[in-house]
Amino acid sequence: MERLRRQLPSLSLLQRIVIANTVIIVIGAIGGTLLTAHLASRVGAVGLILAFAGAGILFSFAVNYALVSAALRPLYTLRDRASAIAAGAGAIQPVVAPDADRDVQELGQALATLVQQLESRNRELEALSQRILDTEEAECRRVARTLHDDTSQYLSMLIVQLERLEQRLPPEEEPVYSQIVRSREMAQQILQELRTLIHGLRPTLLDDLGLVPAIRWYGRTMLEDAGLAVTYALPAETPTLTEQQSAALFRIIQEAMNNIVHHAGARRARITLDAAGGEICLVVADDGVGFDPETIGRRLGLLGMIERAALLGGHLDLDTAPGQGTRIRVRAPVAGAAAAACEEATRYRSGRES
Repeated sequence: MERLRRQLPSLSLLQRIVIANTVIIVIGAIGGTLLTAHLASRVGAVGLILAFAGAGILFSFAVNYALVSAALRPLYTLRDRASAIAAGAGAIQPVVAPDADRDVQELGQALATLVQQLESRNRELEALSQRILDTEEAECRRVARTLHDDTSQYLSMLIVQLERLEQRLPPEEEPVYSQIVRSREMAQQILQELRTLIHGLRPTLLDDLGLVPAIRWYGRTMLEDAGLAVTYALPAETPTLTEQQSAALFRIIQEAMNNIVHHAGARRARITLDAAGGEICLVVADDGVGFDPETIGRRLGLLGMIERAALLGGHLDLDTAPGQGTRIRVRAPVAGAAAAACEEATRYRSGRES
């Protein structure tokens, strides 16, 4: 018996189940034969025979269940660990017990290798996404600088030249004078739209003064100019953020504000930024019509915002439904910043002020 117990770990799962069922069959056959021989001489003991038969069936079931469950326990453990990984519990090594079946051990090792490969690919994808976003920000900065330093300067010089022509034309040149005035007004309008485009590409406030002034400027330009009543809950000073963190948070705010103006049909909005204890919390909420994230969320730039939040090491929560407004909350760790007190800010939705 001791020898069989030592050899049991080396048996395959199939062999264990076959042995367990063979033991049950043998015990049942021997026990049933002895019981039949014992009761054969007793006439009219039908009820007793049925009772013994039922007890034998229950005993066989219990023993079979116990033996097969013990044989399959490593598979249950492997299943539970795989479920934990699928639920996002992180890098759990799906290692089974050393006395498990060889096939189960190989399956566990294969799963562990697959998890490691997936984690490696995820890190590579995150690094690639970050490089793409960094390249995008650098290109936006370059284009904005070129438009500001060259194109806008040429337009400004053109406007000045047109103004001088206006002043020098004699009164009898009224048709030409009117054309010059219209040309100057068109140039001024183009210059204004160009400046708006430049600030949309890369606000100079974000580079010069930081995230908080950029949020106020964009909220005033995008939301207040569109007729929305906007309330701000922003820190007096910009939290200590890296250039990547500031750019990612600003792009999330930018996308959220664009959605409010073009899709929400809102009357009020609230923007909250709080940082403390190594975490930053950003909340953008409105009292608009809301939407169903499953049907139209992809069309509102939601995936881009989620990706940017993930690259910050945080996550984005979306709280919305048709007719109930929208609230977007981003929480992310920020080295050197202080822990976000987000709870009161996140109570604002559907027109309720916190």
